[in-house]
Amino acid sequence: RPQELVGTGANQVTDQAKIFGSHVRFFGDTAPPSNAPHEGNHAGYLIGRAVSRALQPIPGPVHVNLRFREPFLPAPEDCALLEAESKPRAWSFFGSGSGPSEEQALAVGSMIRAAKRPLFLLGPGSYGQRLLGRLAELSERSGVPVLAEAASGLAFCENTSRLRLVHRAEAALEAMARGKLAAPDLFIRLGAPLTGRAYGRLLAAANLPQLVFEEWGEAREPGFHPSVMVEGNLEAWLATPSAWEDARPDAAWAENLLRFDAEIEKSVEEHLA
Repeated sequence: RPQELVGTGANQVTDQAKIFGSHVRFFGDTAPPSNAPHEGNHAGYLIGRAVSRALQPIPGPVHVNLRFREPFLPAPEDCALLEAESKPRAWSFFGSGSGPSEEQALAVGSMIRAAKRPLFLLGPGSYGQRLLGRLAELSERSGVPVLAEAASGLAFCENTSRLRLVHRAEAALEAMARGKLAAPDLFIRLGAPLTGRAYGRLLAAANLPQLVFEEWGEAREPGFHPSVMVEGNLEAWLATPSAWEDARPDAAWAENLLRFDAEIEKSVEEHLA
């Protein structure tokens, strides 16, 4: 039942928030349906996380609290409309507490192999020099550019002279959202979501595929953009050759992106001079 009825004495109302405590692997809560934006995508995200936790790393029960207001069932005349509605794109969740299995690495590798314009994204976080170094090596070896926010620390990582780094993340994403710069055909996000708003607008407008790698227990996606979510050891994933060895980004597209970033950098420096 809706949260506002909890504690009022209404019939069949129980405060179910974390009622099973630590005995379940995962707890998720929802608000009653309201036709809010991303409502369908949020449902897929929540259920996907619950199923993933129920299976990995140790199978066990999960608890999802689905709230409804009366009437609990749609009117008969509305059922046909519900069936005709377009279904949200499916979510996929991979769980690997210590590192990828061979099947998981091959599945991710097939997505990367099919992409002509893959782009690494790195949001804010305390990633450590080892992980950043692995990402830099992977970018240099594969030719896949990295769009990193300043708070990621990648620009200050050692031995990154050959890293194909896009420094001005928000400017590049804004240009993509406005159609002034060719967008990637696959975003590969590592770690935390980006803090700027341009990325969310670009995902929503272009419906671009997103492959997200997070540490175990995170699986963050604030825009509820249907994605392939991979939870596990980031360093282990970056060090798995079968996931990345077939990456073949379009060289002209990558060079154009880096050239755009260099022009933005130059204009900022001239403005500050």
